[in-house]
Amino acid sequence: MLPGVAVCVFAVAGPSALAAQDVASGIAVTFETFEDRCVLALTDPDAYFAMLEQEPDARTFPASSEDGSVRIALPSDMSSAENVSVVTAPDVQQRTCITGFYLSDNQDAMIDAFMAYVDGRADISITAGGYVPMTNHPLADLVPDLGFARYVVDGLALPDDAVVMVHVAPDAFEVEALYSVPTGQLGAGAMPVPAAEPSPVPGATIIPNPEVETADTAAEGQFLQLAPLDGQGTETQAVPEPAPAPTPPPTPAPAAIDPQTAAINMRLAATLCLENILDPVSMPDAFRAAGFTVVSGLDAGSYEATGPGVNAIMIGTGQGDGYCAIQSVLVNLATANAIGAAITEGRGFTPGSPEGQAGQPPGICDGFTNWNTRPVITLSYAGAGNSGECIDDGSSAIIIR
Repeated sequence: MLPGVAVCVFAVAGPSALAAQDVASGIAVTFETFEDRCVLALTDPDAYFAMLEQEPDARTFPASSEDGSVRIALPSDMSSAENVSVVTAPDVQQRTCITGFYLSDNQDAMIDAFMAYVDGRADISITAGGYVPMTNHPLADLVPDLGFARYVVDGLALPDDAVVMVHVAPDAFEVEALYSVPTGQLGAGAMPVPAAEPSPVPGATIIPNPEVETADTAAEGQFLQLAPLDGQGTETQAVPEPAPAPTPPPTPAPAAIDPQTAAINMRLAATLCLENILDPVSMPDAFRAAGFTVVSGLDAGSYEATGPGVNAIMIGTGQGDGYCAIQSVLVNLATANAIGAAITEGRGFTPGSPEGQAGQPPGICDGFTNWNTRPVITLSYAGAGNSGECIDDGSSAIIIR
């Protein structure tokens, strides 16, 4: 089963990936963005979505389900948090908003900068939270001192019952707010309001219909009993009410994928490729069995597999012609290197590529080679994309052939 994030999220524009020295300014921009856009999204979603429709730069793209019960907004730049969703259930409307940035590389610097930012503002405070070590997590062997910091923050111009949290991951900083509003308190246009039950005909009383099974609502499966207008007769007329149209269930909002989830899925995909590279026709079924979505490519024997935060290109129709490239814009090159080292350990691989120069240490993208197999198997790295170049831009690709 693939790891993922099952949340309904409002995402608002945030800063893009930052170097460690820019963390302080990134945190300041994150909070400015939160206060400029998240507060509006949480308190007046209609106004927020109307604003998105009028923005000329189209950095955030809104959409809604057919019945209007789910409204979302997704960013054009996935290196920053900008996901918005308003989910309306029968009794409550759930609003969640996240803004932040990914692919920073210094968790301690982010925590220190966040504490300094709070100290510098008299209007906000930390009311709860702390650092949570994750030494028992499967990714802990890839990320030294793996852990997450979560804090509850007060004083950001939101209703008292809204919850605002700050999440600091090894390579991400997010400000997240959750706000639930009972549907009875929503203003006009804030949600699809169910139609009111029709008023009975004057002089009529409602009696249960013994031949119709009662369902969710009291009015469903009932008859109108009409009293004679002249008060003389006793004849009655049974008129069934039309059954209300079924309300389609809300569709889930797209998951907001964090770098840790993407790294776990990249390791899973790379392991599947490595285990099946000598028999490439088995790779699509292996990916499907692991929970990836697999579709055929344009060329014979090519497939594409996608999962939260990663996608993989597989090519090969027979023994010895296998090729697999797993890439993610959320996993940096250093983490990809750690994944490659972990999955090749104990499998007969040695550092370096066949093209490497004798006597020279392997480069950051050279990876590993297994000289014991026929054909030889290589694992190398690149930046995400189609160029295959060794680019350290915060993204990565693991290439196995």
